[in-house]
Amino acid sequence: MKRRKRIAAGVYRDKYGISATVKVGTGAAALQRENRYPFDTDQKTIKDWQASMRDELRKQLNRPAVEQGTLEADAKRYLKQVAQMVSYKSRVCEIDAWTALYGRMKRSQITSEHVRKARADWAADDYKPKTINNRVQALQHLYHVLDGKKQPTPTDDVERLPVPMTPPVLVAAKVFRTVAGNLTNPKTRARFMVLAATGVRPSELKRAQVSDVDLTRGVWSVRTGKGGDLRVLWLNDDMAAAWKAFIAADAWGEFDGSDYAKELYAAGWPKDVRPYQARHSVALELGERGIDLGDVQGVLGHKHISTTRKHYAPVLVSRLKAASEMLAGRFSGWAPPEPDAALKDAEPAGGVH
Repeated sequence: MKRRKRIAAGVYRDKYGISATVKVGTGAAALQRENRYPFDTDQKTIKDWQASMRDELRKQLNRPAVEQGTLEADAKRYLKQVAQMVSYKSRVCEIDAWTALYGRMKRSQITSEHVRKARADWAADDYKPKTINNRVQALQHLYHVLDGKKQPTPTDDVERLPVPMTPPVLVAAKVFRTVAGNLTNPKTRARFMVLAATGVRPSELKRAQVSDVDLTRGVWSVRTGKGGDLRVLWLNDDMAAAWKAFIAADAWGEFDGSDYAKELYAAGWPKDVRPYQARHSVALELGERGIDLGDVQGVLGHKHISTTRKHYAPVLVSRLKAASEMLAGRFSGWAPPEPDAALKDAEPAGGVH
């Protein structure tokens, strides 16, 4: 089977979805961009992106030489230095958002007011707070890499935007089985299996080392991802099977979250559900099966029980209902009298005068 199939000019289909490419210019001066889409994306959306990107690349080819010391020039230096980042492709997009606004400015002239204006403009264009926060963090990282971590940046006085909490979603077990069966990349499939079976954070799986997993004893020493204590997770049969697949695929180390998500969506993961909900699904399953929130906290690695309660207690409807029903009948003798009887009891002796 061919690795990818051409379906239109600059448009290809592969096992992960649809790839659209645009190239402008020739030789060493040529500029090229690629964008990924789910299988069901309509052709007009793809063609519109190609046309827009082709115009943008032509403008870039006709621009004068980049002036040293500008954000655009420094961004190129920065991206070369962080080219080995697992999330490099996302970082390029985040930095491009800044150079589109302030690329011709001297980097030393960019202030916190420029950052706040950019945030306001992006918010007005309906960008999500998390996306905007990531862009601000990327700009801060650029300054730290080029100038040193202790040097000031224009983001220092800019507080992060509040990110609305995503309600936990209980994804059905059959969806997990379907996605795992459709994934063809052994490493992605193994990572998905471990995350789905254990409910750990992706950042914790990325930190896992060979010595942390003992299949003979059936335990995994989880290296915490958010400041909690090191915890030991006892492996059931599903978890052990997932880890065997993980070890066989040699899936250790960092992986790009965006690429991981794209492969999951292409394999049938619900398009309106974040892959991170695999973790939430484990927590909700535990709660629905009657596991105490304190034990759910231990499995998930939350540092504070308040975090577990905030995220999961309000949505454990069946447990709350069961708890209420367990109290039923305690005060059955408290039933109020019938309305007529109550009125009769209120009448004075001898009737109404």
